[in-house]
Amino acid sequence: MIKINKKILIPEFQLSMAVISIVSLLLIFYHLSQGSVSSPDSGTFSRWADLLISHDFNFLRYYSENNFVAPSYFYTVPVTFVGLLKVIFGDTWKVVFFSFNLVLLCGSLVLTYKILRLLLIPSICCALATGMLLLSDAYLVWPRYISTDTIFSVSVLFLVFLISSRLSGRNLVRLKFSVTDLGILLMGSFMILTRPTAAPYVVGLLSGWVLLVFGLEQKLFTSRNVAVACVGLLVVGGVFSSTLYWAQIFTPLDVRQLSWLGEMHLQGMVVHDRPETWTSSPESWVGIFKIYWLKVLYFWAPWAESYSFVHKLFSGLFWSFCMGGIFGWPLVKNCLEPNQQFYLKLLLITAVCVTVFHAATIIDYDWRYRYPLVIPVLVGASCVYWQMFVGLMHAQRKGRDER
Repeated sequence: MIKINKKILIPEFQLSMAVISIVSLLLIFYHLSQGSVSSPDSGTFSRWADLLISHDFNFLRYYSENNFVAPSYFYTVPVTFVGLLKVIFGDTWKVVFFSFNLVLLCGSLVLTYKILRLLLIPSICCALATGMLLLSDAYLVWPRYISTDTIFSVSVLFLVFLISSRLSGRNLVRLKFSVTDLGILLMGSFMILTRPTAAPYVVGLLSGWVLLVFGLEQKLFTSRNVAVACVGLLVVGGVFSSTLYWAQIFTPLDVRQLSWLGEMHLQGMVVHDRPETWTSSPESWVGIFKIYWLKVLYFWAPWAESYSFVHKLFSGLFWSFCMGGIFGWPLVKNCLEPNQQFYLKLLLITAVCVTVFHAATIIDYDWRYRYPLVIPVLVGASCVYWQMFVGLMHAQRKGRDER
């Protein structure tokens, strides 16, 4: 890693904080100018919060009366939060929710900086990486929505930060289980109680943490094992989910939790409310399996056909930057720091878990379920680009020395 002169360390840190502050202000001003947006989820959580308030926050009675298709305890955090906002702020609860989202937005930039520093990236490079979020459609859209998306995305980022902290201090921790480990477990539980789609994030991220706790990351978390696990997850996830939907659609089997998703598959739906992505209605198991793989590909589509030119340009630049870094990983594999190698493997297996989950269930309109992965992918790409830069500097220095 390139050494930085201690004399310029403080100015560099100040410059980094200035860059992060500018990016934060630009994002805040943009969202304030656009105003908050209510979605169908906003109304749902509002109704559920009213039900919880009517029972004086008696969760057992609330759970028993909420008959949503997914168990209602998976939404405990947002419903409780909205309920408290309604009790404290009354009709202005949406304004407070929107403001809280903007605070979390700023927090996500700070967490991005902190994670990159833990991965041994220079301060100013960490700050400049946050500037890429000005091109991310996810960070230009979802923070102003009155929904759980920003809360959950920051939760994922905070869990990544805790695991990165554990990774950096693994040789300094004398106890196998530390305060950081307790925080990781608590954050994982918090995420599970925020939304059902937390499951693949928790499974992916905690798989790496478990290996860290037991000191097995070097033995089991090898590139080969991770690659085999990713391919296995994709194939098994496709076969299993396709078989379930085939049974739901073409046999007398009728499972309430599968009926809605089964109807989507019967329509050939790939991305929800994006008919241009749909395919023909499946007539057999093979047709359902085909839809699964289309959803795997579309989960990482940089834009929709109906996006404006500017929207496509911004998304194209952002995802080209990120994917360029990720695909450049093999080129600098032997140059990466151990922490960076571990992070990229953890990112890969988590991203595959999330992709499989949503390919088997639903890819929502405007890819909001990809929102929590945006910064983790950006962090991984930044690690690769930094090592490419270091390699170029070493090559130039070697060339000068030989002359």
